[in-house]
Amino acid sequence: MKHLFIFIAILLDVASCNNRCQRESEPDNVAVNPTAVKLSYAGGSQSISVVSNTNWKVGNWTFANGVSWLKVSPVAGSGNGTITISADENTESERAASFELHAGSALATIRIIQQGKPLADMVAGTYVGKLTYGDEVLDDAYPITVTKLSDTAVNVTAAFFETPQNFNLSQRLFTIYFSNTILTNIEIFVDGNTMKVNYQQPEGYKISYRGEKQK
Repeated sequence: MKHLFIFIAILLDVASCNNRCQRESEPDNVAVNPTAVKLSYAGGSQSISVVSNTNWKVGNWTFANGVSWLKVSPVAGSGNGTITISADENTESERAASFELHAGSALATIRIIQQGKPLADMVAGTYVGKLTYGDEVLDDAYPITVTKLSDTAVNVTAAFFETPQNFNLSQRLFTIYFSNTILTNIEIFVDGNTMKVNYQQPEGYKISYRGEKQK
């Protein structure tokens, strides 16, 4: 009987070892879904599912436009779970970020793109600044009003136009350009909150303007 008990104990130990060794030999793995997220410029959040067989944590961030606009919660976990990505409102051009989820020797990469604010929303408003006519300063606090027509088109109201003029918008790097098929002798662009205008009137006089967007 004693030998029978010893034999049973050995069998149980072998079975336990097999289960334990199988778990220990299983490679680390982690998978996320989705692997890429696109968020609205208005901000918001997106849930991402995590499937893993071990502990995991967030690491190796890569950001554009700074790190303060995007948050991830939680930043660590174990096994299967969910993480939530939250973004603030984007008042500028499109921005991106990425990070890795580390699970032992395994990792998964998540990429985030947040849409930029429509160009017309970025430039719409009233600008006040210095208006120069030739070599003469006409006004140190001259207003120009920009109103939205569509995401990429605006009306510009200024006294040196007889009527408000329609302009299409395009972006090069961080500068928004105004283009008009009729007024080919004018250049308008906005860099941040600063508007600059160079306008060669038909009579030959040059109008220059630099104004700041009013809050």
